[in-house]
Amino acid sequence: MLIKERLQIYIAMTVLTFFAVCLMLLLSLYYVKKAIDASDLANAMISNAFERVTFRTDYLRTNSERAKIQWFEKFAEIKRLDQSAKVKFRSVEDRKTIAEMAIVHESIGKNFSALVENIKKKEENTDSAALFQAIESRLHSQLNIKLYEEVLLGQKLRTSARAHLFFVLSLAAGGILATLLLIFVVVLINSQTLTRVIMARIDRLRHGTAVIGGGDLKHRIEIAGNDEFAELSGAFNEMTDKLSGTYHDLENEITERKRFEAALIEAHDQLEKQVEARTRELGEKEVLLKEIHHRVKNNLQVISSLVSLQADGSEDEAVRETLRDVIYRVRSMALVHEKLYQSADLARIDFAEYTRSLLSYLWRAHGAAAATVRLTFDLEPFSLPVDTAIPCGLILNELAGNALKHAFRGRSEGEVTVSLHGTADGRIRLSVRDNGVGLPVGFEVRQARSLGLRLVQMLAGQLDGAVDVREEGGTVFELVFGHPG
Repeated sequence: MLIKERLQIYIAMTVLTFFAVCLMLLLSLYYVKKAIDASDLANAMISNAFERVTFRTDYLRTNSERAKIQWFEKFAEIKRLDQSAKVKFRSVEDRKTIAEMAIVHESIGKNFSALVENIKKKEENTDSAALFQAIESRLHSQLNIKLYEEVLLGQKLRTSARAHLFFVLSLAAGGILATLLLIFVVVLINSQTLTRVIMARIDRLRHGTAVIGGGDLKHRIEIAGNDEFAELSGAFNEMTDKLSGTYHDLENEITERKRFEAALIEAHDQLEKQVEARTRELGEKEVLLKEIHHRVKNNLQVISSLVSLQADGSEDEAVRETLRDVIYRVRSMALVHEKLYQSADLARIDFAEYTRSLLSYLWRAHGAAAATVRLTFDLEPFSLPVDTAIPCGLILNELAGNALKHAFRGRSEGEVTVSLHGTADGRIRLSVRDNGVGLPVGFEVRQARSLGLRLVQMLAGQLDGAVDVREEGGTVFELVFGHPG
């Protein structure tokens, strides 16, 4: 039999026993309630009897009509209780006691009626008052005797009701205890039997799994029967068969992976050597590239110095002015290589920092002409490659130089603002703004004949950009070109 079926049987037996106990408890409560009702009825009969004595005494003392009426009401109520007692009490002895109480009750009623009649006659015949008083005393004594008999019978009935209540309670407690004891015995026997069977099979399963877990994949768990443990042992054996096959496949795979791992380690070592060689070569190239930038900067400075000597030796102011423009252009290119030489990135420079350095140099170079012109910046950080930075630097040099030369003629001071920002479409906008005298009438940047502005147009085309000029409280030159990425 399956363990599950055994457990279901045990559960069904437990449930049935529980319902049996509940049924016994309900029956016990029913009979206990009946016994309590009977006891309460006997108590009510005795209580009413004593209340009736109170009303009788009140009537004899005060001759009160109200006390007489209350006496007869209690008399009628006791009679109704006698009728109810015939239903509540079922034993022969109790029925006999109830019959005696009915007789005594009727006798009490007759005696009290005679007593009432005697009191009326005594009031009507005052001459025979002594006789009626003697009759009243005799009737009063008889009433007391009958009352005593009635109370004794009521107490007897109450004692019987209490004895019956105790019997019912004892019977209910005994039945419940016997049922609980039976449940305990059944559960104990079933638990021991089921535990012995289950533990024996669990021990066999535990031993088998421990042997298989220890690495003996040839071991098989043998459990006879048709219960869950037999099914579980069969599943373990089937799993062991599959595990054995998987183990052999895994051994072969591990061997193959070790071979691949050895090849991978060898390839990794070779790759590390290649990376080390490439890193070393890259370092050498970086040193070489730095040296190239340094030498280009030095050569440009030499050129600048030669041109400066030539300018100083010339007596023609126009020639000197032209040569100084050449110096500024050469210096703008040399500054790019200087920044690259000083930067960790040898291919790109921070153009905002370059702009500040270049224009600071340009203002110093112009001396007194730039001393009264304030220079301000509004720059976003952009990193530009060298082939973009050099044309931009030359354009910036030309535009700022033009502002210093032409924008503030006839003025004692001025301001030049250089801006560098990105546009919504991903391009870069470089602008040079002054608050000077403005452009000549009819000026067109594309038709300008000066070398500087023609150079600006040429370099803007090289950047795939365009130069725009307008007047806004001075002159604004604006270069828009594509971001090199």
